[in-house]
Parts: sequence; C-alpha cells; structure tokens
Amino acid sequence: MRTRRTMSLTMRSDRREEGVVLLLILVIIVLTIGSVYSFARTTLLDVMSARQRTAHVRAELLARAGIEIALRTLVDDLFMSDDLLTVALESPEDPWRLLSEAPIEVPGEGSLQVTIQDAGSRVSLNGLLDVDGKPYPDSHPFLTAALERIIEDMPGREEDKPYEPGEIAEAILDWLDSDDQTRLGDLETDFYRGVGQNALPVNRPVLSLDELSGIPDLDASLLAGIKAYFSPYPLVPTPDGSGVNPNTAPPHILGMIYHGTAGDKHLLDRDDVFRILTARDEDKIFCESVYGERCESFSALTGFVGETFFPPLQYVSSVFTIRTEGRYRAARACVITVVDRSFAEAPQTLFYRTGC
Repeated sequence: MRTRRTMSLTMRSDRREEGVVLLLILVIIVLTIGSVYSFARTTLLDVMSARQRTAHVRAELLARAGIEIALRTLVDDLFMSDDLLTVALESPEDPWRLLSEAPIEVPGEGSLQVTIQDAGSRVSLNGLLDVDGKPYPDSHPFLTAALERIIEDMPGREEDKPYEPGEIAEAILDWLDSDDQTRLGDLETDFYRGVGQNALPVNRPVLSLDELSGIPDLDASLLAGIKAYFSPYPLVPTPDGSGVNPNTAPPHILGMIYHGTAGDKHLLDRDDVFRILTARDEDKIFCESVYGERCESFSALTGFVGETFFPPLQYVSSVFTIRTEGRYRAARACVITVVDRSFAEAPQTLFYRTGC
C-alpha cells in the first residue's frame, strides 16, 4: 500500500517530467520558427537579388543600346539628312545634338540618356603638334595662356597654387614632341633623371591625358583642371582643325579660343564669350565663311575680321564622345565610348568603358 509520502514523490516526478517535455516542446517550436524565418528571409533575399540582377541587366542593355542608337544617328547625319548645312558642319541643329536634349522614356520603369559631344567640345592637346610631331609656333604661348586661365579658375587661394604656367607648358610640349631633347636642348633622359623623375616623355600623341601625370610639377589637381578643357582627340592633326567648335562648345571651352594677329594673340574674354552665346541663342550658326542664308562668318559676326585662330577652329568633326546612362527601377548602368566616323560604313572605336 502506497503511503502519502510515496504518492507525493511520484506526483512531483510526473510534474518534473511534464516540465521537461514542455521545455523540449518550446525549444522545438522556437527552432522551427527560427528555421521558417531563416528560410523565408533567404527566399526573400533570393527573390530581391534576382529582381536586382534583372533590373541591372536591363539597365545595362539600355546603356549598350544607347551606344548603337548614337552610332546610327551619327552615320545618318552624313548620309540621310536632307539639310546640307547639318552635313557641312556640326551645329545645334544636327540630329545627334537633338538626341542629347532629353532622356528617352522606356515602357516598364526604364529610361535612357544619350549624350554626344563632337571633338570641338574640347581642345585637342595632340593638335598642338604638327604631323612631324613638332609644336607649332603658337603652341607654347597658347598653352601658357590656357594654363594661366585654368589655374585662375581652380578652387583655392592664389598662394596655394604656386604653378609656373610657362614652364609647365614647355614640359607638356616636350612630353609630346617627337624628339628626345628638351626645349632648352638638353637630353630628356638626363634632364628627367636629374630631377629625380622615373617616368620619361612619351614623345608621341597621348591616348589619354593621364599619360601626362609623370610631368614634374603637374599634380593631380592641375591635371584634373586640364581634363576639363582638353582631350587627346583627334589624336593626329586633321584638315578640319583641332580647336574649338564655336557652334557646340560649352561656355568655358569657348574661352579657350586663342585669336589675334601675328605676335598679338590672346584668349577670348568673358564679354566675347557672352556675345557668342547670345548669337547662338538667336539661332545663328557660325561658319568659316558664309554658307547660305542661315550660316554667318564667325570672324565677321564677332568682329575678329583679319585675325587668325589657334588651334584652327573646327566646324566639322569625325571624332565623337558618346555617353549613355540606362536606368531600370533603382538600377543604373553607364557606357562611355569615343568613335571615329571617318569611315561611316564602319565607325572605329577609339575608347570604350563601362561603369558609372
């Protein structure tokens, strides 16, 4: 016969067992909930990742398609246009300029921005040398004046910009020209080794302005300033010139027009630039000489009759920079390329890079 003490111990043991079982059940429930949450979170991340990948692929396809659209527009500008003026020179009325004015909306939350610039939107640094790789007589004074303005427009106090524009201009031309001597007659190897410089002049046209980084006293800040005004294109001198296109160049590039008579040349001042922009706002198109009723002589309209320009103004371009930006939902993709349409049947790619 079980005593009360025995029955009490048995009941306590049963309760402990029930407590352990309940604890195990709670642990199992917690683990199950955690597994379900982890699985749901992983599934959600996979779905989101797949959607992001899909959006990025679509944005990239849009950006690449924009390059093809731009190339087709540049080629059609030569062969399909009924407007002789748009064929004869690059102006705001060209189809490729109109393509750059606004983004293209794509059904399904997508958009495409295409920006095209002709070579005349910058000054060709390589254009400061002739076909034999020698600087023109005006190359050094022009480059010195250009560097003075670039340095003046750089942020910072004057005392924080201790550059010597004339010396840097000489160094840049030495870096590019075809001979192995400095402008002072020293061997470039001896001179640059003497100043502790490891890099030596390339003595050829540069493919990228980053190749100037080895020039003494030309630091990253000044190089960035130069890039805002100059480009390497066209890589070699062309009959169409290598200077600014007054019809398409932005205001700060118009200020790089170097004009005057022999021995007395200077850059355009702000008033001159304002007059050019005002004429463009009035839909006037500049030409080297009068070309029909819609085209006016740049020299006559600006009052620079009898003056020469250096580098020679270029009204026609064969080299163009194309930038595209494709967007799909939150994804964004970019492509930049430089093309030469000299052979319109098969435009040549000079540079190609992806990434924003």
